[in-house]
Amino acid sequence: MRIEGEGYVIREFSYSDCESLAENADNNKIWNNLMDNFPHPYTKQDAFDYISMVKAMPGKPMRFAIEVEGKAVGSIGFGSEGDVERVTAEVGYWIGEKYWGHGIMSKVLEDITEYAFQNFHYEKLYTIVFSTNPASMHVSQKAGYRQEAVLHHAAVKNGHLVDFYYFCKMREHG
Repeated sequence: MRIEGEGYVIREFSYSDCESLAENADNNKIWNNLMDNFPHPYTKQDAFDYISMVKAMPGKPMRFAIEVEGKAVGSIGFGSEGDVERVTAEVGYWIGEKYWGHGIMSKVLEDITEYAFQNFHYEKLYTIVFSTNPASMHVSQKAGYRQEAVLHHAAVKNGHLVDFYYFCKMREHG
């Protein structure tokens, strides 16, 4: 899969992405806005392990590199819990700090949303954003997602309770 946007490419990962992924992901500001299972510090080995896991996943690809200026500088992906929730998928993403505020991430989210609806049987996609990350809330809204719920004190990050904001986009029928 390859989607070329204005100033970015969404594509499958390559092991040659390890160095640039580590350079961009090893950032406390990024880690502060992601789940704790995202490694910090983030090393080339972490990038290699992540790419290996993604490549081993069966079926159509669901996790992708965000390439800017010829280098992988972030990641976006989606997945479902399956079972009765098989028609719903969470979308997760991050991009290197150097690329914040340029409108890239909202366009990438729009593109991956379209890809997910076209290639999978999802009826609903959603993002979960920490209350401490208004920029990511804006990304979701700019990409056409609407705020659906707030789960107060839903998680602990850096020893502090944070709220989860759920932003959703439904498949359009017609």
